[in-house]
Amino acid sequence: MSPVLAVLPGSSPGAFDTGVTLAGFVIGVIVVAMVVLIVVRVVSARRRGINPLTFDAELAAKLRDSSVLQPEKSVEARLAEIDDLHGRGVITDAERESARASVLRG
Repeated sequence: MSPVLAVLPGSSPGAFDTGVTLAGFVIGVIVVAMVVLIVVRVVSARRRGINPLTFDAELAAKLRDSSVLQPEKSVEARLAEIDDLHGRGVITDAERESARASVLRG
């Protein structure tokens, strides 16, 4: 006994099989492309001395410790720092005045 196939009007019995095969092929190509891209990125990262599995944590730690994310000092704090440097003799009177003027100009 042969199975009865439902055929839509205007389509051939093999059209469904062709569509499924084509969809499977496209999905396979996408998966292979993703794997190749991942391998290329991992190899590239390793050549630069970066561990791709811990890169996010390392980057977050570096940003946390850098001055990039630190709040900017207030004008008063910057002026006090300049006065402190002058008081300790690290900068001259002229350097102090120049630095203070620069801070006040913004």
